[in-house]
Amino acid sequence: MPLYRKKPIVIEAVQMNAAGSVWDKLHDVSIPYEPNDWIITGVKGERYACKDEVFRTTYEPVIEPDAPRFVKTIDPPPSKENQ
Repeated sequence: MPLYRKKPIVIEAVQMNAAGSVWDKLHDVSIPYEPNDWIITGVKGERYACKDEVFRTTYEPVIEPDAPRFVKTIDPPPSKENQ
């Protein structure tokens, strides 16, 4: 079977602190995620969830001054119950 290597592209990713979901406009679908999952925005603007272990095996931080922001950790917006 032929072997393939992932192309070196820069993506944006956010690690989530709580469970929730994010809307993928490209595929018109809600993407569920769990704590510590990464939400990745792909080259066409699509979004998908990635488990932390898989993310850390597949991606590495970008250390180029003009590269897009790569990683930040955020909390999801507060629920209406907590307001």
